Amino acid sequence: MCVLRAYGANFDPAAYLSGGSLLKSIVIRQPGDPVYDRRLARGKGAEKGFHVGVSDRPPSDWDGQVQDATRFLRAHEGELRSLRARSDVTSLHLDFPTEANPAERNVIIWGQGFPLEFMRAAVDAGVDVYVTVYFATTEGAQQDGADGAPGGWL
Repeated sequence: MCVLRAYGANFDPAAYLSGGSLLKSIVIRQPGDPVYDRRLARGKGAEKGFHVGVSDRPPSDWDGQVQDATRFLRAHEGELRSLRARSDVTSLHLDFPTEANPAERNVIIWGQGFPLEFMRAAVDAGVDVYVTVYFATTEGAQQDGADGAPGGWL
C-alpha cells in the first residue's frame, strides 16, 4: 500500500485532520497511539503525524501504485502544497512499498523508475518520495515496518 505520511514534532495531526482537511487518515501517530508511545519510549523521536492510504495495490503492482499516486497527487495538490508550507510539518512524503526475496528470486539489485508525469505531480504537490524495499524473512518472523507498525505497510 502506497502511503502519504505527514509528520512534525510540533504538529497536531488530529486538529489538522478535523479542521476541514479532505485527506482521510488511516493512522494517526500521537501520544496514546501504541506505536508512537513505543517509539518515544525507545528514544526514536517525538514527531506526531498521520498516514493516508494512496493506493491499495500490492507491492508487486508497481505501475498500479504509481498510477494511483499520480491521481492522488493531482486531486489533492492544493492541500498538499499548503500542508508542506506549514512550519509545524517537517516531513511530507509518499512511501512506496516493494518487495524482494533474494533467496527465491536471486535478487542482488533492485530498480524501479517513476514516469515523468508522476515526478511532475510530486514536485507540484511539494511531496518527497520514498521507496521501502521489504525483504523476505524467515517463516514466522515478525515483519515490522520502518515505523514499527506490525505488518510493515502502515
